[in-house]
Amino acid sequence: MWLQTYSGKAFYPLAPRIEDIDIEDIIHALAVMPRFTGHTRGDLAYSVAQHSIYVALRCPKGLELEGLLHDATEAWYHDIPAPLKHCPEFAFYRGLEKQCEQLLAQKFQLVYPRPHIIKEIDMRMLATEKRDLMGPAPQSWDSMPAPYRMKMEALPTKQVRDQFRRLYEEWKR
Repeated sequence: MWLQTYSGKAFYPLAPRIEDIDIEDIIHALAVMPRFTGHTRGDLAYSVAQHSIYVALRCPKGLELEGLLHDATEAWYHDIPAPLKHCPEFAFYRGLEKQCEQLLAQKFQLVYPRPHIIKEIDMRMLATEKRDLMGPAPQSWDSMPAPYRMKMEALPTKQVRDQFRRLYEEWKR
């Protein structure tokens, strides 16, 4: 079983191979993939790539690439909303993502397992996105850290794609 990628490669989600991982596939897929399954305000989708850029720009020196690629598995394993993803029924899916994370770490010479600071930045970014991009919440979200002071809005896909590629080129190892 395989899926065709943006670059025309075959990617085998049940048995991923390092040679099938292409940064252009990651850039394109994440730039057109909306966060929050598309449930953000505004006329433009807020993409996983834009989120990844913001996480990377807040990472300590030397960990920027880890921040930029922290959600790269979503290029092939679409993100499942957290309330579902952590159910026991999704353990197999989480295992596939973990296997892909290990391959990404090899391919791009990333720290594995991912440093905890990346998760901390990711969670603060989530709080910022909730504040700026989501409508009023029908009930309380789980406890979250303080959001960043920045103001967020979705950017055009081409702009996000170009910035992601530029940052990747700057930080690649």
